[in-house]
This record gives sequence, structure tokens and C-alpha cells, in this order.
Amino acid sequence: MTTQRQARVAREVIHAVSNLVETRVSDPRINFVTFTTAKISPDLKHIRIFYSAMGSEAEKKECATGLDRAKGYLRRELGRALRLRFTPALEFEADDSAERADRISRLLADDHGEE
Repeated sequence: MTTQRQARVAREVIHAVSNLVETRVSDPRINFVTFTTAKISPDLKHIRIFYSAMGSEAEKKECATGLDRAKGYLRRELGRALRLRFTPALEFEADDSAERADRISRLLADDHGEE
């Protein structure tokens, strides 16, 4: 069960990370990335940020590597931007829900077309 505070902090972190990646992170591996949602621990010390990246599988892996390398910088900048007692440790995880939904839609369309 997520409290209102957890949801608010998660939204603020997503907004801040998105802004930082867009304006301050100059890693060319991190491009065409969208941060979709986040899950934060009850003590607000750990956050898992889900993202969606465009491109081939190799480009998506490079994006994951770039985000992993930028974790320290992003956490430090989050500490400056957010007023929290503890800056949460960041973990990035690829969100493939859009791709799965597209695949299901195509399968349903193909199945419906055969009838």
C-alpha cells in the first residue's frame, strides 16, 4: 500500500530526474528516454524508476548503461533539488509495458482478422 507521501515524493523524483536528464546530463547514450513511473520504499530511502527508451535493443542497453553511470550525479542533484531528510538511492528499470501492449494489440488484430 502506497501512502500519499510516497506517491508525492515519487512524482517529484520522476519530474526532477526527467528535468536533469533533459537539461544537464550530456551522456549521448541517454537519449529518447521517458520516465514512466516509480516505486519508492516506505522509508523513502530507495526508489525504483521505470523508464522507456526508444531504439534498437543495443541502443536500449546503452541507455541502461548510461543511466546506471549517471546514478550518482542524479542522486546528488536530487539532494539539492528536493527537501528530504534522505536522498533516495536510485535504481533504474526498463519498462516494457508499452511494447507488450503493442504486441498484444497486434496479436488480437491478427486473430480478429482471421475470423
